[in-house]
Amino acid sequence: MRIGFASIFAFRPHVEHLYYLSRLAQAAGHEVRMLACDAQLPYCYPRALKDAAAALECPKCIAGGLRSYAPRVASLPACRGAVGDAAREWADSSTCTVLRTESAEDRCTAEFIGLRERLAAGAQRAFDSARRWIAAQRLDAVACFNGRMDATRALCEAARASGIPFLTVERTWFGDGLQFAVNDNVLDLSQLDRLNAEYRDAPLTQAQARRIAHHLAARLLRRNDKEWRAYNRNAQAAAWPAAAGSGPRVLIAPGSRNEVEGHPHWAHGWTQLADGLDAVLDAVGAAAGSAVLRCHPNWAERIGRRTGAPSERYYGEWARRRGAHLIGSAATASTFDLIAQADLVIVTGGTAAFEASCLGKPVISLTPSTYRTAAIAAHVTSPAELPLARAALAPDAQRVRRGLRYGYTHTYRFSQYVDFVRAVTTTRYRYFDGADPRRLERMLRTGRVEADDPTLAAGVAGEDEVLALVEARQWQQLIDLPQPARERTAMRIGRRAGLRWIDGLRERFPTGDR
Repeated sequence: MRIGFASIFAFRPHVEHLYYLSRLAQAAGHEVRMLACDAQLPYCYPRALKDAAAALECPKCIAGGLRSYAPRVASLPACRGAVGDAAREWADSSTCTVLRTESAEDRCTAEFIGLRERLAAGAQRAFDSARRWIAAQRLDAVACFNGRMDATRALCEAARASGIPFLTVERTWFGDGLQFAVNDNVLDLSQLDRLNAEYRDAPLTQAQARRIAHHLAARLLRRNDKEWRAYNRNAQAAAWPAAAGSGPRVLIAPGSRNEVEGHPHWAHGWTQLADGLDAVLDAVGAAAGSAVLRCHPNWAERIGRRTGAPSERYYGEWARRRGAHLIGSAATASTFDLIAQADLVIVTGGTAAFEASCLGKPVISLTPSTYRTAAIAAHVTSPAELPLARAALAPDAQRVRRGLRYGYTHTYRFSQYVDFVRAVTTTRYRYFDGADPRRLERMLRTGRVEADDPTLAAGVAGEDEVLALVEARQWQQLIDLPQPARERTAMRIGRRAGLRWIDGLRERFPTGDR
């Protein structure tokens, strides 16, 4: 095959990840072609995020892009066409993320419409240019980063319009390995849905259970320093702050919607999510006055030039209107302490469901999620599914076990090349020989992500040993459990001589903004 590796945005580990994948493709005997933007777009997501001029941002992007790894990289061909409605759709997700929208009203403002139009111009040019590149290079497939944001979405659509398969690659949840979507962008749930359904009833070996319990303990002890954004790091012990009521104690832990808006796999049937909160509280017999709404710590953080104020305002207004106890995003109250004291946790697809299920707590998600086929939460994504809410409170002896299995499937089956792509920090990686170079080709040809670790335990004995420690909440012992030792030969994957200073500079920036 002749595979094109395209990188539009730089200063993230995805550039190095793409270069690593190009090396694997070459090892499997494929021809490789590379593409960079080289300041050919009139506007793009990084410039919008930082509100930066092209003269400031584009040189940094060029210096940090694929050219700093590989000597032969093509520039986006010069191309100029009228902006179509499709390009506006491709720009929608980026616009939501830059402005950190939460409600439908946030997406109707003049600011939103104006920014989307500017990003659409870049997306249209990326699409037209990428189609020309694909045709000129006679490519059989394309790989790129993420695929949901303006120009990267346009690259995927160019491959689709050209009738060739494509892969999008993203950093994984806990850092090790790579996350792929096949013929879709990073928001695709089909592959993870399939793997969760396939493995949710499969016992873990003791070694597998240890690996995922280590991550669980690291999160609960706030030592998860390789996640892209680790929250609540300075958390303080928190007693349940709401008044006692006759119904269950409910913790509401919503996440931001802006990064998942627009993908059909994440669509829900509520007119607005506040309606879902009202309906679920009524269905489970919980009084809003005895509920706690914990605003996501992410909303207090500045990403680019924006905080999550729209999300905090939206949920804060609901809490004040209903009399729920509100904990602001900047508060240091431990979310994990609150989960441990709750009788029910309500989320909007967020990863708090992992900890909650592993703590034996029932979870209800108002939206689709990465665990919707893992049986760790009831998904009440529309009024028609409200009967599931009451059933979620029923005792379930398998809840913790399924939580561990979901965590392992997400981290060590859905994530690919986990033992060969190892995070040192959030942005610095080490790479090792021995990865199957033909897996890329199989994904492109079959449209399926294979389980990175298909190993099954013969029984539950090993899983039970670790499960007992989880149920006893022996977090320090779990984090200290020995991890599987694997001797590998390191690969030299890095920037070309004279440009390696870029990574040292990048480490100086706040985690998540590199």
